[in-house]
Amino acid sequence: MVGKKDVDKATKGLNALIDEFTSSVKELVNAGEETVIHLAVGGGRVISAIVNAGGEVTKVSVETERYSSFRKRMTKS
Repeated sequence: MVGKKDVDKATKGLNALIDEFTSSVKELVNAGEETVIHLAVGGGRVISAIVNAGGEVTKVSVETERYSSFRKRMTKS
């Protein structure tokens, strides 16, 4: 069974990860480029988003696929 300290520790780690991710996206947007973001999450899902040069999210999709096929696709590009 997971205790409160375990949950707090996981939450702190996730918040740090989200902050780093947000900072990286901001750097790309500040460079004035359209940015495509792929985020692999548990259960074989991939969240994809396009952020335009103005910082607006123009498209979001959630794909369900096997992680191995996602990894193969990402290494080809």
